[in-house]
Amino acid sequence: MRDGRLTIAALVAAAALIAAPAAGAALQLEPGSPYAVGADPYGVVSGDFDGDGRPDAATIDGTSSDVSLLLRQPGGGFAAGPGSPIAVGAGPSGAAVADLNGDGRLDLAVANFVGASVSVLLGAPGGGFTLENGQALALPGRASGIAAGDLNGDGRPDLAVALNDSDQVAVLVRNAADDGFTLQQTYATGAQPGPIAIADVNGDGLDDIAVAGTGDGSVTVLLRAAGAGFAPEPPLAVGARPAGIVAADFNGDGRADLAVSSYAASTVAVLLRRAADDGFAPAPGSPVAVSASPVGIARGDLDGDGRADLAVAANSGAVDVLHGDAAGGFARSESVPVAGTPNGVAIADFDGDGRGDVAVSEISGSTFSLLVNPAPASPGPPAPPAPPVPPAPLPAPVAGRLVNVEPVSGSVTIRLPGADRFVALTAGRQIPVGTTVDTRRGRVTLIAVQGRGATAAADFYGGIFKLAQSAGARPLATLTLTQKLSCPRRGRAAAAAAKPKTRQLWGSGSGRFRTNGSYSAATVRGTRWLTRDSCTSTLTRVARGVVSVRDKVKRTTTIVRAGGRYVARRR
Repeated sequence: MRDGRLTIAALVAAAALIAAPAAGAALQLEPGSPYAVGADPYGVVSGDFDGDGRPDAATIDGTSSDVSLLLRQPGGGFAAGPGSPIAVGAGPSGAAVADLNGDGRLDLAVANFVGASVSVLLGAPGGGFTLENGQALALPGRASGIAAGDLNGDGRPDLAVALNDSDQVAVLVRNAADDGFTLQQTYATGAQPGPIAIADVNGDGLDDIAVAGTGDGSVTVLLRAAGAGFAPEPPLAVGARPAGIVAADFNGDGRADLAVSSYAASTVAVLLRRAADDGFAPAPGSPVAVSASPVGIARGDLDGDGRADLAVAANSGAVDVLHGDAAGGFARSESVPVAGTPNGVAIADFDGDGRGDVAVSEISGSTFSLLVNPAPASPGPPAPPAPPVPPAPLPAPVAGRLVNVEPVSGSVTIRLPGADRFVALTAGRQIPVGTTVDTRRGRVTLIAVQGRGATAAADFYGGIFKLAQSAGARPLATLTLTQKLSCPRRGRAAAAAAKPKTRQLWGSGSGRFRTNGSYSAATVRGTRWLTRDSCTSTLTRVARGVVSVRDKVKRTTTIVRAGGRYVARRR
């Protein structure tokens, strides 16, 4: 019988190792670790599950068929969350973390290998979970991997699930009523698909899927089509029995890259997206040798240099740290022995000191441990400040790919494609399409190509948007409002009486810029204008100049001039 979890304890000798960091290692076992969790915790995920601003953890317990919720405590350490352990389907293999129902709380989607299903656990106030619809969602095969992302462009997280027995990945889209998921389509993958990553690998602003085939040592990349569905690229060869995969921009070129752990080869393959967007190429020094039998892999900044690093959990009894360089390559810098058999790994700043820490699950002991990143040694008295260096001018923007952004006032943050958090925008820089910009507390200037080498600039403020731009002779930059709305469901009197929340974005400038709301899109003609979404309508208000408004529901276009407004309504 094929087992796509690649994490059965019988695969390795459960040798007990000393749970202490190697000499000179940066990571250190936090007092209180390890913690007892459910039987055979194959994976671990992190997120602020109780909304207190501190990262928590959850282990995916394969043999006891539950999830152990570990809430981070104010003084350090962890305590069991409400209802923990939380029952899921039989034999879970992994989980994805996302706000699946748009209520502002993190949820879990758990892939059940033996049960051939997905258990959707919705976050509850205080850190507990409830099973959506009271039952798991049945699948046409055993689920060996899962990831979350917007796979149909409607702004709601969807799921990609590896089907181990049929060599396919299933795309489950979130229902418009936020009451569950529907199986949309399945796509062919390599043999025995397992770990999955979702990211925008080709920089077109759409989420793509990368799934590792544990049976043939391949990675299948499925590119999201502009309309709907996915198209495969030629399969990528990686080490034998890939057991973990992550996606991030390792070399800073604005495209998501891949890192894949190989259980049988004891390596990590690092694949960089080529500039021509025609596939991937090995990073310098790839594959990177790691401790024997690596399984879980996670990425995060562990050394504070602003570049992604990797943590790898090896069944042989260690957690390896691979530090990234500017070229997108990695080198192993630490190997920290851990008691039991490490299997799952996650990176987050658990102790709140600004440095990433490493959470690890150990299957042979059914435990969970935290490796904290201690403060660096004191550097002594500070050196005198260097004279200021004027910033270098930004390179020209590139149509359909790169836009220049300059902070104007206030506080602005951005999240690059493939990144899992927002960072402050403190100086002018180029950003790729697919970047999300939060201007609720600040103002930015966007400079984009307009055609024939000309550029135009416009200011935006007061909202959150995701940037896209078409290519061609007359590129159009589109800013889609992405802040989550809390909308009542239709047909519920109590909810209908509640005042709906709104999201908005102000723009001021000229050029080929468009703000995109739920029910209409406004294209600039040199103006100052507002786009505001509610649950049932999109308002366009023009303070200066002229705006062309496209009503998505009526499929009509209206010219709105200074002092005017237009409201597009949901049917």
